[in-house]
Amino acid sequence: MNKKYILILTLLSFAVVSAQTFKNVRAKQDGLSITVQYDMVGKLYRGDEVALTFSTDNGETYSVIKDAEGDLGSNVLPGKNNEINWLLMTKILSSVR
Repeated sequence: MNKKYILILTLLSFAVVSAQTFKNVRAKQDGLSITVQYDMVGKLYRGDEVALTFSTDNGETYSVIKDAEGDLGSNVLPGKNNEINWLLMTKILSSVR
């Protein structure tokens, strides 16, 4: 990946009432696979979702990664070591070059 572009991975919670806290967020890349682990305290309420996002402009805008798998969406339970897996697609890689 070209180092002049920064890929920022974040966990986002879309909530009317923010009752969740994300702690101990860790990301690891192995080839084209990225694994993000996190601890979540507090339950999700109606309308809340956990999403994986990225930015290529130092955090000015974010895009939701729709093809990630794991502890995402509206049915995530609080706990330690929740995990999200994302296989980078060549379409994404070519857009940040």
